[in-house]
Amino acid sequence: MTKQRKVAGLSGTKNEKIILSHQQIEGALFYLEDLLERAQIPFILLEGLARQVHDGVPYFSLNEINVGVEEKYLKETGQGFLKIVAPELYIDDNVISFEKGGVPITIWIIHKKWKFFQNPDTKFYGITEFKLPNPFEKYWRSRFLIK
Repeated sequence: MTKQRKVAGLSGTKNEKIILSHQQIEGALFYLEDLLERAQIPFILLEGLARQVHDGVPYFSLNEINVGVEEKYLKETGQGFLKIVAPELYIDDNVISFEKGGVPITIWIIHKKWKFFQNPDTKFYGITEFKLPNPFEKYWRSRFLIK
């Protein structure tokens, strides 16, 4: 079963293969970090990006970026700020998505209080730090249930 997702400027399914360079992924990730920090919205890395940062992979090999934000941080002010700064965003009840430099970015809105998001681990990558699910291996085994 393929999961459909809407991304501003993109169409298709999540399973489409897109070849992206490490520089594209890194640039989009740092753009996303800046955007969410300016909106004062804490986020946590998810899926393949979380695995690669957790494992210390030096060069990203991904076809998209996935992060999670707890619902409580996206009340009217957070979403409003994001729409002002980045009007190309697609926002619904479960996801915020857009594209930056050819990289599909999905911000999953976390509605449930999952244990591994309550006390995230911090991992440095490049010149900054990112939050990861903790304990990571429990998250990794149940990551497909979260959305």
